[in-house]
Amino acid sequence: MENHNNEVRKKHSLRELPAWERLLKRLVFRTFEDVKGMRILDFESGEGITANFFAGKNEVVAVEPREEMLQHRWKDNAYEQICGSVEKLQEMAGRFIFVSTARENKRRMKR
Repeated sequence: MENHNNEVRKKHSLRELPAWERLLKRLVFRTFEDVKGMRILDFESGEGITANFFAGKNEVVAVEPREEMLQHRWKDNAYEQICGSVEKLQEMAGRFIFVSTARENKRRMKR
């Protein structure tokens, strides 16, 4: 597991987020709260908030193209963090059952 930040951090809380993002995360987390024991790929993982949530009950690999987003990533639960783009996804083809992306989560919430 690649560690981009060795500092010890407190447990994170959704209260740290802006109201709009807090609402979106709560909707996503409630929608997928029963997802357990899966191998999950979180592409465009940003600061790892969604990856961190899923990692509580699943094996998670988070891929984020922008290195600067990893500086403050949420890592209360263990998951693999990779800095990379679509090419990394091609290397991982077939390894995951459930895929979470920022765009897909926003699309689901519009339904």
